[in-house]
Amino acid sequence: DRCLIRVVLKDSQGQEVGRSQTQKTFMVDSKAPEASLQLPDSVASRQAQLTYAVVEDPSASGLVQVRLFHRLKGEDTWEAMDDDKDLSSPYQASFPRRGIYDLYLYVRDAVGNSNGLPGATTAAMATVKVLSGEPIVRLKPMPRSQVFGKGAKLDIQWEATDDDLHDGSVTLHYKDRGGQWKVIAEKIPNTGSYAWTLPDQSLEATQIRITVSDSLGNTSADTRHMSVIVDVTPPSCSFTGPILIKEKTGLPRLAQRIKDEGGSGVSTLRMYSRQAGETAWTENTLKLSSVYEKVPFDRQDGIWEVILCGTDAAGNSEEPPGPETAPELSVLLDRREPDLVVAELREDNGILVVSWKSKDANLGNLPVRLSWTGQAEILRNLPPEGEH
Repeated sequence: DRCLIRVVLKDSQGQEVGRSQTQKTFMVDSKAPEASLQLPDSVASRQAQLTYAVVEDPSASGLVQVRLFHRLKGEDTWEAMDDDKDLSSPYQASFPRRGIYDLYLYVRDAVGNSNGLPGATTAAMATVKVLSGEPIVRLKPMPRSQVFGKGAKLDIQWEATDDDLHDGSVTLHYKDRGGQWKVIAEKIPNTGSYAWTLPDQSLEATQIRITVSDSLGNTSADTRHMSVIVDVTPPSCSFTGPILIKEKTGLPRLAQRIKDEGGSGVSTLRMYSRQAGETAWTENTLKLSSVYEKVPFDRQDGIWEVILCGTDAAGNSEEPPGPETAPELSVLLDRREPDLVVAELREDNGILVVSWKSKDANLGNLPVRLSWTGQAEILRNLPPEGEH
């Protein structure tokens, strides 16, 4: 009710000597609002609009809170949903899963009067059956970046729950680098895992998505960002030079060209070398700080044939050379001067005899030149070892 306050002042003899009265009325509200739910026997989805009504005295202080509580039939504990923000029907309810639910609508006015929070023994205002709901699905974590070669498998794991999942509930997709979703597997059982046999072609997947559908047509999906590279193409590696090394100081090095179209990146380099005229190749696995670092080539002087082969992070490897394989590069190492020894200088019946011996890895059949003073005579085109 709305009231006024009047103050009457009396003396000791009981005579009224003055009075005062408030100009505005005030309200006394001690009555709790009443709430009711008007519901069908069942709803088709976990997301449902529920009709309710609140009855309060016209002079009441006004409604400030409406909250729905729910519990599965047969349980004691009530769970609260969010407050109805506009304080007017309908109430947008969200049930955690399908089932039969007891419902209780809690209401409170501006001065704190309420119909009371529900307890274990509180009777339900209404009961509703939630027939359906979207499946709950979650992809399990997997490494953010993985590289695979031919014939590899990627294990995809997930958790999916729903009362009406069927044998073909799950579909898996991946998104390629161009942004297109492509099928991994369709309509497979909800076993919780799937071994994806990766295609024997290069690809890069940036996301994995799972879609789960139940027998009533409800679907849910979950997506994980990741990088899956399938590389089935061997790299292409080769030496580019130099073809002549004459520097006498420093470690000789060869430059190389590295190309990897598959995208996984070259991880290991192998150098094959042999001296000209040989058939067998010697293999050396290179230990470099980077595959683009020039390759040390510390060999004795001579003509060397070399081939460079690479292996990428997916395990694709260039084939090693055979005896008949032509070299990528022939390198002439010539860092030492020839060794020439005059083995003997003698007189034989008035004839001066000179014998010599020369040694050099690159001399081959190149001629030796013999000259002496006193006569302007030079003998050319002598063999590397001989006598004159």
